[in-house]
Amino acid sequence: MKTPTDLAPRYYTFWSINGALDQKRLQHQLADFRDAGLHGVVFHPRFYPGVPAYMSPAYLAEVSACILHAKKLGLRFWLYDENGWPSGTGDGQVLAKYPDSGAMRLDLTPQPAAGSVGSFAVDATNRLVPASTPGAKTWHLTPRKINYVDSLDPKVLGHFLELIHERYRTGLDPEAFAYVEAFFADEPESGIIKDPFPDQAGIPWSPVMPARMREKFGADFATKLPLLFARGPGYQEARATYWELVTDVLIDGFFAPYLAWCEKNGKQFIGHVKGEEHPLFQLPMVGSLHRIFRHLSIPGIDSLERYPALDFYPRQAAAASRQFSNGRSMVECFGGAGWGSSPEDLERYLLWLGRNGLTDFVFHLSQYRLDTPALTDWPPSEPLHLSWREAFPEMLARVTRELTTRPPVVPETLVVAPYRGLMTEYEPWELFQTNQHVATTFPDTPASRMNTAFLASLEKLKAAGIAYDLTDERTLETDGSLENGRVRLGQAMYAHLVVDPAAILRGEWAKVERVAPN
Repeated sequence: MKTPTDLAPRYYTFWSINGALDQKRLQHQLADFRDAGLHGVVFHPRFYPGVPAYMSPAYLAEVSACILHAKKLGLRFWLYDENGWPSGTGDGQVLAKYPDSGAMRLDLTPQPAAGSVGSFAVDATNRLVPASTPGAKTWHLTPRKINYVDSLDPKVLGHFLELIHERYRTGLDPEAFAYVEAFFADEPESGIIKDPFPDQAGIPWSPVMPARMREKFGADFATKLPLLFARGPGYQEARATYWELVTDVLIDGFFAPYLAWCEKNGKQFIGHVKGEEHPLFQLPMVGSLHRIFRHLSIPGIDSLERYPALDFYPRQAAAASRQFSNGRSMVECFGGAGWGSSPEDLERYLLWLGRNGLTDFVFHLSQYRLDTPALTDWPPSEPLHLSWREAFPEMLARVTRELTTRPPVVPETLVVAPYRGLMTEYEPWELFQTNQHVATTFPDTPASRMNTAFLASLEKLKAAGIAYDLTDERTLETDGSLENGRVRLGQAMYAHLVVDPAAILRGEWAKVERVAPN
């Protein structure tokens, strides 16, 4: 088991490279980061003006010199995989070279269109009815191009690796590339949330999906598609099967080959998806994040803003690391806290995250140039442009002392979250009435009530002083076992199992006694 010293906090900054590369400026800021108490940087082209051109030989030469100076200073160095975000487009180069790499979504359209794969009719309660039913509304299932790359197709991920990662591998000075510790991926997801948005609803889709759907549903898979949007016989099983498939296809299309490339080249794969905050938000974005965490070198989330929020998602990342990784977990944090944030705000925020088990803190973000656009780009700019930058090192030292002398309690309780339960009732239109930044607001539906009740049960555990880890139903089924009255999940052991009332367990796990917090 890792000791508190092994899991001591590490601090990085998202270094927003938003100006022409200049070694004097780069090296001066690296020294400032070291003096501020940081352990490393994430080199993040962000609104980068292309001087020199992104990924050109001249650019790679400048980045090499920067990496080697970081090495001289003893700063860890991670490479962000984009100019901007989200990950996968290669600053537009993927679609420019491979125009068939675009993403699509299967949208509901009121009229048939080219490529439509069927239609269905619903009544006013969104139940499937014959098209001839008086007052029925007819929808057509239409693949629609959206402004993203296809994150479900491993061929497209291969193009991305070719145009960005392989250029870094072959174009950087060999010593510089060897020093790079990790590649950072930002906000990949199923493609459901990219524009143009549907009038009513849509689901993740791709040219690879029909074959994967046939594996799960058979040759008549298209007859199951209406059940993902409306209620009819067998809708719950169809929905759970489909959304678990989305997780699998996203892993196969993006996360697994990305991790394989990193491991082949001696790098860590670090980052986070879009929409981690709670299971209801994760569902349309990635299906179940708990399974995706297995395909990152260390689990990661982003947690922006100034004040502590839900414990669920930092605890989930820390739990996944205890179960299947090395105990370390990452958070991109504090972006959007605002120029008025104080040392006390950041200290409180870091302690909240650290007490939930996170270990690696990436501050979002530090501006290379604090020009006019940068003033409004998710402030503050930390630590370089804080009015209290002189207090920054001691603030970090206090957080480190607190988290190492009083480390988080290792949980003895495992909570099974109701991912499959949510999947059976979730309807895609709900996403487009949800706050798409942190999902603090969403429509009142059977799925959202299930999610709200689950989050309330976690608050009861917290109020009772019970430390807990999390898992989803499928991970417990595939990787869990009972050993002498205890639950083993991966490399973690638990004395107590709490199964949410809405969770749907199968096989032998369906027989376990369900315990809910009082």
